Amino acid sequence: MKNLIILLVTILLFSCSSSKKEKVEETNLENDYLQSEASVEEPDIAEIYYFHGTRRCASCRAVSKVSQGFTLVNYKDAIEKGLVKVIMIDFDQPGNEELVEKFKVTRSSLFVRTVKDKHESIYNLTDMAFLNVDLHPEKIREAIKMEIEKVL
Repeated sequence: MKNLIILLVTILLFSCSSSKKEKVEETNLENDYLQSEASVEEPDIAEIYYFHGTRRCASCRAVSKVSQGFTLVNYKDAIEKGLVKVIMIDFDQPGNEELVEKFKVTRSSLFVRTVKDKHESIYNLTDMAFLNVDLHPEKIREAIKMEIEKVL
């Protein structure tokens, strides 16, 4: 009886995890990750925001490294021109409350904020990034690239 219960729990866990993987494969950045849109009076820009706590786990450091490293290496000229920014924010530090509130941050998080033709879009890539950082970091890089390219 005990073995039967263990077997059923194992089957249930594997069936749940496989459906989640399929969902990750089928995601669409425009629909699945759009957190907010607004009209703003700002020039065109792409900003990569990585929010983290003072104490960071290995996954948090990995997401930061992938997103920051990719952007700094591939968009050096755009960063120098002020068209792209990489912003790392420790949400535990005083003074960051306004941004934490704007992005609705409750944990380590990755966002891409773009402004194009006075239209602001904020994409929450957090779940996708943490699901893919170990085995498929190229998905994080591709999502960031897609949004930056809209602005450039």
